[in-house]
Amino acid sequence: MNNYVFNKLKATPLAKLKGNKKLVTSEGGKKREYSFNEVSMILRSYQSHDDFQQLLELYDVPVHIFKSWLERAVLLRDSQEFQTKFGGSRLLSPNNKEALVPNFQLSDKDINVIDTLDSCFNKLYVKKKQQFQLDWFVEYTLKNCIYGRNYIQLNDFESFERYLKCLSELLPKRLVHVKMQNLIGHSNKREANKWQSRLRKLPTDNVIIDETNTNIAQSNYTRAIRAKIHIASFDNNQYSRILQYYCFYRFILQGQVYPES
Repeated sequence: MNNYVFNKLKATPLAKLKGNKKLVTSEGGKKREYSFNEVSMILRSYQSHDDFQQLLELYDVPVHIFKSWLERAVLLRDSQEFQTKFGGSRLLSPNNKEALVPNFQLSDKDINVIDTLDSCFNKLYVKKKQQFQLDWFVEYTLKNCIYGRNYIQLNDFESFERYLKCLSELLPKRLVHVKMQNLIGHSNKREANKWQSRLRKLPTDNVIIDETNTNIAQSNYTRAIRAKIHIASFDNNQYSRILQYYCFYRFILQGQVYPES
């Protein structure tokens, strides 16, 4: 961290921006609600060595808040727990390894889905029983996404069931699409039946099962069953990296977004 920069910021009084949205905290006080766009602009400005201090003043961001964003962005970029087995970033382009925020191209329809996702997330997060599950959901997404892929892969039934349960409370079922691998012809019928039973709870048109192994003898086919979860921004098969985008910024803002009571 550049201590000089932070010391300079601390010495400068921050102007308040009129018209800020405010959310009720658990202590009953008021906090600014920072948008994903504000976080993105400020971190990009810092990375490109622009005078990001002006943005901090414009968007009423205290130094300690900015520092927490920066630390979390660096953690997601550099920590092994958020990297692939080859040491690459799961969120950032291999052509821009020093970036602090991912560069996802999202449509207006994607943004509408993200707004729905965020609204449901905030309403649920006020309940302590839901916080643990939702934190797990965000972390699992960030640890299992791959740059360039528009899906989240799940390799065991327990994670699949848990992940879908979270999604079912965050988005309409029609937007959740699942592609299955190694399910047909699997030697473990009991395991395969668990997956198939869960898939039946989804709209039929939203489930694609790879039938490549249909002719393989069941007693010989033992490769792990896998699921790929896609999110469509509309009632079609055009998938976007909505979950990766949302979970990245949700992680950056963790502890700073509080639902209205």
